Amino acid sequence: MKTHWRKFINDKYLNESDFSHPETGEMITVIGTITKIETEKVTNPSGKSDELPILYFNKPVKPLVLSAKVNFKNIESALKTAFVEDWIGQRIELFYDPNVKFGSQRVGGVRVKPRAPKTNLPTLTTDHAHFQSIKQAISDGARTISQIEKKFVLTNEIKELLKPSNDAK
Repeated sequence: MKTHWRKFINDKYLNESDFSHPETGEMITVIGTITKIETEKVTNPSGKSDELPILYFNKPVKPLVLSAKVNFKNIESALKTAFVEDWIGQRIELFYDPNVKFGSQRVGGVRVKPRAPKTNLPTLTTDHAHFQSIKQAISDGARTISQIEKKFVLTNEIKELLKPSNDAK
């Protein structure tokens, strides 16, 4: 197994080392499901602190510091919405771009692809043959939405319909 030197710098947020295959060292992309976006105080390697938006993903993907406007624009393009509340539960594809500049210096950085990642999973709809049994299994506590997401693509609307609290409606 190979260890990228950046693993020793800042392991809290996504960085170049997270896009290096552990055995071959080749650059890879990472697909993350967004769980939340929050503003946090972030300290850079030179010791300067700023309040910056942080995009969180399902484990094991580490959070992404959204300091680049281009990443916001690419997420909007990939997810077809500018509203961050609509990003929750959606998947985006991330990659390392060695050509990212900070001022005039080439420093590299994490970028978001402007298209949603391709998936081989079917999309769960209300008219799917198993929708009612999936809804019942979630209501009974036998399954979770996270478990269902491993088998189906779920839109935000479908997730709302699957929540147990909707049984009372």
